[in-house]
Amino acid sequence: MDVPQAPLSVLKEAIAVYPEVIESNPLSSDAVARWILLTPGKHTGSDGLQPVEAEEVFYYHKSYIQGLDWTRKENELRLHWVRDDVYFERQTGPREGSCYMVRKGPQMGSKLDAHDLDAVLLDGKPHEEIADYFNRCEYFYCYDPYTMYLTYAVFCGCTPIVTPPPGLTEEAWHPVKERYGVAFGNSPDQLAFARKTAPKMMGHVQDLKAEEDRQLRHFVTRLADRFG
Repeated sequence: MDVPQAPLSVLKEAIAVYPEVIESNPLSSDAVARWILLTPGKHTGSDGLQPVEAEEVFYYHKSYIQGLDWTRKENELRLHWVRDDVYFERQTGPREGSCYMVRKGPQMGSKLDAHDLDAVLLDGKPHEEIADYFNRCEYFYCYDPYTMYLTYAVFCGCTPIVTPPPGLTEEAWHPVKERYGVAFGNSPDQLAFARKTAPKMMGHVQDLKAEEDRQLRHFVTRLADRFG
C-alpha cells in the first residue's frame, strides 16, 4: 500500500506506535506505544517483549499476551480493513479442488502437509485472484490460524480448514463466534460445524466492527490522557 509518511519535523513530538518486532524507539519520539500483533518472539525467535515503563502497550489478540502480566487487559486493539468489496460469493454452483496458504505457519511450527497435492498456493497472489479461487474451490487449507483470509474464504462460500500449530487448542484459539464458518482441523465434526455456521459470519463481522470502533476510541483516549 502507498502509505503516506509524516515529515521528520513532527516525529519527536509525535506518539510513535511500534509493533512488537521493533526494538527501542528508532524514531526518537517523545512518547511510545507498542502494539503487539503476534506473540512476542514468534517472528524474531527472541525471548519476547520486555516491559518498558515509559511505553503504553496495546495488543491485537488475548492469546498474544499470555504470560505478559504487565499488560493492561483493557488495551485490546483489533482493527480490520475488511475487503468485502472483493471477497463475496459470486456463484453458487458446483465447486471442486482446493487451495492453501502458508503465511505465518512455519514460524508457529506447523507442518505443511495437510493440503491436497494439487491444491493451489495462494501466498503472494493479488486479492482479486485469491477471491476467484475462493469462489471456485471447495476447501481452503490454511497453516496460519490468525489471518483474515479465513474470513474472506467464508465470504466467498469456500470452507476454510485451519491446520493448528503444535500446542494450540480449539478453545485457546478463538471463541465460538470467531470460528463461524471455519474448521479447526479436517474432522467430520469440524467440517459440519464450518458449513452450518458459515451464514453467521457476516453478522459476526459487523458486531466486531462496532467493538473495534469502541477499542479505537479507548486507544485515542488512553494515549491522550497519558501523553497529551
